[in-house]
Amino acid sequence: MLLKKRVADVILISDTISQMLYRRGEKMTFSEFVIDVRHKLELTQKQLASAINVSYATINRWENGRVIPSNLAVKSFYDFCENNFISIPADMP
Repeated sequence: MLLKKRVADVILISDTISQMLYRRGEKMTFSEFVIDVRHKLELTQKQLASAINVSYATINRWENGRVIPSNLAVKSFYDFCENNFISIPADMP
């Protein structure tokens, strides 16, 4: 029960940050978007990696901003988002 509350709190915080960024007119980075999507869908990095056929380490690097994903990887991620009814901000690369 406590874990579910903490997960819900993280999702709420993530949604709040997303809304604040958009209200202030700031662009969300790809890293922030990956984290936001993962939290909204309540997935672990491993689960997201499995869903889009990349490694856990790849998701971790994306979220930490250490790697710029290939165009194919970005397309896979965006397709995954669309299939899960997550809209992609117009200003995303």
